Amino acid sequence: MSELPRGWGEDEAWNICELVQSGGTPKEGFIDEPGVPFLKVYNIVDQKIDFEYRPQFINVDIHRSSMAKSQAYPGDVLMNIVGPPLGKVAVIPDSFPTWNVNQALTIFRPSEAVTSEWLYYFLCGGNSVKSVINETRGSAGQVNISLSQCRAFKLPLPPLAEQKRIVAKLDALNAKSARARIELARIETLVSRYKQAVLSKAFSGELVAPQAEKGTPISDLVRQERRSLLAGQRTRNTKGATPNPDRKPVEISGPPKTWYVAPLEDLCDPTRLIQYGILMPGPDVEGGIPYVKVMNIKGGFIELEKIRRTTLEIHQSYARSALKQGDLLLTIRGTVGRVAITPADLDGGNITQDTVRIAVLNSINPRYIYWYLQSRNVQQYFEANKKGVAVQGINVGDVRPMEIPVAPLEEQHEIVRRIESAFAKIDQLAKEAKRALELVGRLDEAILAKAFRGELVPQDENDEPAEHLLARIRAERAAAPKGKRGRAAKG
Repeated sequence: MSELPRGWGEDEAWNICELVQSGGTPKEGFIDEPGVPFLKVYNIVDQKIDFEYRPQFINVDIHRSSMAKSQAYPGDVLMNIVGPPLGKVAVIPDSFPTWNVNQALTIFRPSEAVTSEWLYYFLCGGNSVKSVINETRGSAGQVNISLSQCRAFKLPLPPLAEQKRIVAKLDALNAKSARARIELARIETLVSRYKQAVLSKAFSGELVAPQAEKGTPISDLVRQERRSLLAGQRTRNTKGATPNPDRKPVEISGPPKTWYVAPLEDLCDPTRLIQYGILMPGPDVEGGIPYVKVMNIKGGFIELEKIRRTTLEIHQSYARSALKQGDLLLTIRGTVGRVAITPADLDGGNITQDTVRIAVLNSINPRYIYWYLQSRNVQQYFEANKKGVAVQGINVGDVRPMEIPVAPLEEQHEIVRRIESAFAKIDQLAKEAKRALELVGRLDEAILAKAFRGELVPQDENDEPAEHLLARIRAERAAAPKGKRGRAAKG
């Protein structure tokens, strides 16, 4: 700090703290029953010690001998110095009288001049700490902060009484921001629930008021289109999949009378069956035929920049699963139930064996099926019919007979419009909540910065200046016998 507030001091952490020391790991001495608790980086969760997760203990004799340097006590502040990420910070609680820490953690032990809480907040966002951590940004692989860097942290030091006032204010403000984070984080769960509620109403006939039947019933339109597509076909692609006698059907709550329930295969082009694709696409071929894998389908879309290509010969041997613009794709192995619509860029492409192509009829709105496949009832259907151990999935024989509640075509269009309108609004709300969550983080940083500038609470001229305390500590250390700095082992 170039200009410190009145009464403040500043020095390196090594000169202010009683101890700044990294830990270590014993070669032996780990025990199953409670002994001296041994902390690792994963025991710091949300800036607190979580010793319920994978607790480890070491023998008391090991703790007192070979692990003496890494002994820690309640009130000591820990920061992880091996990452990523770096900078996880926590105060050791009084659950046990003594602790040990491993080499990925540095112990900052407060002296009489500094409180544990002030040390904690400084390590969470002090300028010299952030500067060192930022230097590691963009580094590949493991990164670390050295012990010498930790000891050299420039620690701004208010008078002891002012430290306590600032910490009390920070605690109160952090409690409010923590509540805000919790509420904002809940929105993500609420978004998912709201979307599923919309889909549930959509496919039970509650989202759009049932319309009086006009013209040809949708069931007749579907049958007529299928007959027309089959007419004049010399060879028909009618090879079916082996039915699954144990298949659990989709649970459907009664749709309106003008709707009807049909197997998915009856709503598709009979010359282009619901079909999985290439078994072994081989290496990526420049200028080859693009094909879609499960990993390419995310969030309802296909990530075109990650598409790989196979040879024309392999593609032609799997011509039955060739793609056309507008085809639906459904993942059936690994991650089951991802859905996407084939874009123009992949017209003429293909898929792998872990995905099926669904070519719906013109009398069916493809986005109607697209949204239906993402509804809770269908996702539960996939879950109920999954098989396999190492890699789970469903079969084509489970997809083709899947029950679909089919609305009249005009009603399908209106249902899709309302689903997408509702989803656009909720996505905008989620986007605003995410931005608000980011702003809360920035606000916390701004509050810490204000605290370190001495602007968060009023100063009291009666407080003993921090420099007086520091001068006493320096004098005591200069007069003390030469030796290792730190607290003597307890008990």
